[in-house]
Amino acid sequence: MKLLAWNVNHRAARRPIPPWLIRAIAAESPDVVSLTEYVVGPDHDRFLGELANSGLLHSALTARLNGSNQVLVASREPLTPGAVQGATFNENIPPNFLNVQMMGTGLDVIGFRMPAYVREERPVKRLTWEWLIDAVRPLREHPTVLLGDFNTAFGDPPSRCGDCLDAMIANGWVPAVPTDGFSWRGYNGGTGRRIDLAFLSPIVKELAVSYSWSFRDLGEEASAMRVGRPDHAMLLLEVTGSWAG
Repeated sequence: MKLLAWNVNHRAARRPIPPWLIRAIAAESPDVVSLTEYVVGPDHDRFLGELANSGLLHSALTARLNGSNQVLVASREPLTPGAVQGATFNENIPPNFLNVQMMGTGLDVIGFRMPAYVREERPVKRLTWEWLIDAVRPLREHPTVLLGDFNTAFGDPPSRCGDCLDAMIANGWVPAVPTDGFSWRGYNGGTGRRIDLAFLSPIVKELAVSYSWSFRDLGEEASAMRVGRPDHAMLLLEVTGSWAG
């Protein structure tokens, strides 16, 4: 099974979806797509139709709360809501957390974006990590993939919650992180960061994982990295296991 996770950089506004976005997704032929920083806009129905035309017939979407961005998951298999819901202690979490279960293979998929807590909200990031680690614990014994934009990289200091990634591993999750490239870099340049990650339950086996910036080849506008255009790489993940037959 091939999964694709992508932060599409809508921030928290209703923005037009460029036509090359679906071409970039379709070119990878994923079985499951998880889009973060997605916001339902006037062309949402058109985009769902384009996903369906590429074989991703089934979709689920988090609710938009107080102007937040959302998570959209689309798949080739029918899907059903998963058992884990987003925490309610902070209003930014439910729109950024979506657990669905593939009805054919039984694979649980969690699309997630760690909110970019800043200034006085920085302590909430650690609370969100602690909640996440506890909330997904029951899914560790099932075929599960948790993937998205964690706004945290391996090697980050505790002040940026790098130790929380280590805590996920200590709790039995297997990280799937590309060894080459980066998934995000600020507009002003600097060192690229690998903050788009995946964690697998032990029954799920990684076959390949990589970052792709291939969408930049679709035109000047696609590589502009303006607000409303993806400023993260696509995370491409291939997995298998006994659950997949």
